[in-house]
Amino acid sequence: MTGATILDMDGTLLAKRSIDVFYEAFELTEELKDIDKLSKSLSAYKITERIVELLKGKSRQEMIDIFNSIPLNPGVGNFVDFLKKKDFLIAIATDSYQFLAEILAKKLGIETVYGNIIEFKNDLITGKVLTERHCLEISECKEYAICKLWFLREIRSLTGGIIICVGDGDSDYCAFTEADIAIAYRPRSNRLKSISHITTADFDEALKYIIKRI
Repeated sequence: MTGATILDMDGTLLAKRSIDVFYEAFELTEELKDIDKLSKSLSAYKITERIVELLKGKSRQEMIDIFNSIPLNPGVGNFVDFLKKKDFLIAIATDSYQFLAEILAKKLGIETVYGNIIEFKNDLITGKVLTERHCLEISECKEYAICKLWFLREIRSLTGGIIICVGDGDSDYCAFTEADIAIAYRPRSNRLKSISHITTADFDEALKYIIKRI
């Protein structure tokens, strides 16, 4: 195997953050803004817990239906297909929800998914997060429930080879610190840009960069 590619989902593979779309659909946008304001004082995993609490009582199927309405960013399919042909393992690592990432992975033919696990009872969200935390607490860590650096190291131990990371936000920062190729796609985080190898708003441009590097 050549290596692995770890892809963020919201804002990277998908054209919008899924949580923004959910909260707009459920008319909870103001509540989400209030939670986002706490991000400077609370760890990221606590923010995740607050957000999931607001989704209590929503059904799995209505979440899936809304999720499936979110378009892919242009060029995603070609990007994934090229790396699969080059024998890269492709993975989605997301601070969003694993059951949704699995749907996107199936659509794109992606093998592995790592995301937040939320509890359902009778197919309704209970408001609880079940994710097992593996936070490695590196310098400047924001303590996400999903540690993409831990996941990167797990993937590296399985595949060896080159590790490519593509993402847009602070949850990608830790993985970028050890990626062989770190691509900031339309980044929302200045610190992510500061450690990326390339910043781009175009998957075709990202692919051209990878071809030169591998």
